[in-house]
Amino acid sequence: MTTREIQGHLQEIYGVEVSPSLISEVTDAVIEEVKAWQTRPLEPLYPILFLDALMVKMRHEGRVENRAVYVAIGIDLDGRKDVLGLWTSANEGAKFWLQVLTELRNRGVKDIFIACVDGLKGFPQAIETAFPQAQSQQADPVGFPPTLGIETADSHIPSAPATTANLNLISMPERSLPQFA
Repeated sequence: MTTREIQGHLQEIYGVEVSPSLISEVTDAVIEEVKAWQTRPLEPLYPILFLDALMVKMRHEGRVENRAVYVAIGIDLDGRKDVLGLWTSANEGAKFWLQVLTELRNRGVKDIFIACVDGLKGFPQAIETAFPQAQSQQADPVGFPPTLGIETADSHIPSAPATTANLNLISMPERSLPQFA
């Protein structure tokens, strides 16, 4: 979005007049924090990783177009959800997902047990390339499994810690928890 578009949006939605220079100052002030968040080190183990792309309208190179926003949400050993990253591309594809998974690995993720994904062709192979021992599981397209405590727009489900006992409720091969330094 341009500075003028942000200005118009703030006026239209909130009835607030803000100068383009203030918008630029605020954007400049937070951009370093955004970049730091995008490249922060991640936990070495996420027993469960949700991967999905959402199609949204966004401005790209001066035009409004539908683009894929890739979302990676990890569940850590304490059951906490962590948005590991957001990426955009013209469309969803397994090749781009492989780039995302490689980036997660480069940021410190050493292992995942289960990758919950949609039925995108080539997705399981991309996961296997980056995380050879991970199991791919096709997620319910309506919402995440309630036993994991994932909140959806129309429900609130209490969270349960992702302990080894809880993970055993999910069908997966026997694996011991790896020890990372």
